[in-house]
Amino acid sequence: MVIRPDLIFSYWIFVWFLLYWCKITTYNPKYLLIIGIVENLITIIISIYYKTSFVYIFYFIVIMIIMKLIPLYLVWNNYNNIADISVSIFIFMLYDVWLIINKTNVIIIQEKILDSIIKEKNRTPVLWLINEMINK
Repeated sequence: MVIRPDLIFSYWIFVWFLLYWCKITTYNPKYLLIIGIVENLITIIISIYYKTSFVYIFYFIVIMIIMKLIPLYLVWNNYNNIADISVSIFIFMLYDVWLIINKTNVIIIQEKILDSIIKEKNRTPVLWLINEMINK
């Protein structure tokens, strides 16, 4: 079973970036993009440790580049202020409330994502989609 995209915080960050880039919001997502990249790097290190296939790690890295590194590059030099940090915290708290409403939490979702990547189960939406396109 694929993890619903609304339960994965990386997708929330990416949507926020798109809203910022399209000038729908003025709050810069830079800090959450940085945190997301650090979390993704930890996931890659863990995946290498558990001997996840190179191809699978490669796909994960490509997704990270598209959803985090390119957006971070695009917003890097934009002005930041305390409101950006405050909104980042608020969005994460809103995400936590959303998880509670959906009877889950960050730890459970992170475990499912890590399990999906390490064991190559294709349970994250983008990896599932890539797998579907390749295997058709």
